[in-house]
Amino acid sequence: MTTSNQQLAQKPKFSVMITTQSYQNLINNTLRDPDRARSFTASITSAVAVNPALQECDAGTILAGALLGESLKLSPSPQLGQYYLVPFNNKRQQTVTAQFVLGYKGYIQLALRSGQYKDLDVMVIKQGEYMGKDPETGKARFKFIEDDDVRDALPTVGYMAFFEYLNGFRKVLYWSKEKMMTHADTYSPAFSRKGYEDLLSGKVPQSEMWKYSSFWYKNFDDMARKTMLRQLISRWGVMSVDMQTALEHDDTITHDNDGQFIAERVASAKDVRLEAAAQPVPQIEQPQAEQAVEAQTAACEMDCKIISTGSQGNAVLIQNTILIDCGVPFSRLTDDYKNLKLVLLTHSHGDHFNPSTLRRLARERPTLRFACCVWLCAALVNAGVKMSQIDVIRTERWYNYKNLCRIKAQETKHDVQNCCWHIELPQPPVERLFYATDANNLNGITAKGYNLYLVEANYTEADIKDRIAEKKINGEFVYEKRVMHEHLSKEKADDWLYQNMTAHSEYIYMHCHQEKDN
Repeated sequence: MTTSNQQLAQKPKFSVMITTQSYQNLINNTLRDPDRARSFTASITSAVAVNPALQECDAGTILAGALLGESLKLSPSPQLGQYYLVPFNNKRQQTVTAQFVLGYKGYIQLALRSGQYKDLDVMVIKQGEYMGKDPETGKARFKFIEDDDVRDALPTVGYMAFFEYLNGFRKVLYWSKEKMMTHADTYSPAFSRKGYEDLLSGKVPQSEMWKYSSFWYKNFDDMARKTMLRQLISRWGVMSVDMQTALEHDDTITHDNDGQFIAERVASAKDVRLEAAAQPVPQIEQPQAEQAVEAQTAACEMDCKIISTGSQGNAVLIQNTILIDCGVPFSRLTDDYKNLKLVLLTHSHGDHFNPSTLRRLARERPTLRFACCVWLCAALVNAGVKMSQIDVIRTERWYNYKNLCRIKAQETKHDVQNCCWHIELPQPPVERLFYATDANNLNGITAKGYNLYLVEANYTEADIKDRIAEKKINGEFVYEKRVMHEHLSKEKADDWLYQNMTAHSEYIYMHCHQEKDN
């Protein structure tokens, strides 16, 4: 047995790991519903049991991917095809991990759930059904074969996806199979056109079949359906936050150059030695109600070090022990990381979430805790952080890290799922901190009488409107429109601060926008 296979053989089976107290605590703390937790445990255990390759994956990555699917209210059942957990061989870490892959039926579920679509579907087009484009409108025309038996026997010539909004707007997209084949060959590192043709013609020997584990080889039509929906919805459709989150995690498997689909035989289930479970996650206490804020806030004495803020990276150090966001290279933390006890993460954008830095922190500090909402759990595990170091935080609830801090996360509006953080430091006198960046607004969020506010003030509304108008006149790309939808203006920040601050509160503007040449 090779060294890598020996390492794989030492990993406990998922069916054993998921029953351990640490994993059950994590599931219960995340889902907060005993019935839902039991149903989730049963469904993911069943999904793993029917996939021999998946059974050999790192248990933490399976659970992280499954929790992401659960947060999106998608079923792990392979029969339903809403999402899949795909074995992935990470050469750098010499582990087999499970990666979340959204199925085309999952796309349909997430889109319909947004409440904007009257109808949405994707289908293969058989020989004789594509009738060309309408000469007046340029839209594709089809004449579908009604007899299913006759239709199924015909070769596939293309793919068609469509949606219709509740207001009647309709969009249809058609790609030929030739175009889809070129797309897969260009953008999927695990697929080659020649390899696919060799597979169909029976030229691939059995000993080399492991090279063809990509979904594009296993089920080209389903991957084509998924691609059509991605192209259609991302260009013309309504993108819910859930869909954007799913898309972002779905991309990780094609963009990870450190790994590849399983390229060697992993140890069989009977070879796996059952060892001790993952380290137990410290119990995080949850007070029943938020403590009342004192009427008079004392002057702020909190130690706050802004390592970086803005599009080049975000990282803020509190009391030398708590790091908020980690979007900087590890070299920016070399003077501070040895004292860290807790890392709080907001969302998955690279200027807030640097996988290599997080992996290094987890390796250098095995006792370090990483707190995040469920939408970041899979990304954190895939970055190389052990599940045993992760605390999945449910929004709108206070959690207590004994002798360190109390924290609460609240979801904020961005182009991916994001949160702000409330932090309470226990040392007398009690001090409170609020942190929020990359948010369109802070509606419905209150933090009255806190000592320190770290709030984004990305732009002034007058300035950004002037820049938009000038760029339109010059025919330049107007990226500021996206900024207005995804970031907090100084006016919105000031209005919110005015409603929450007291005379003794202090604030710092975060993530202030600057032109590239300024």
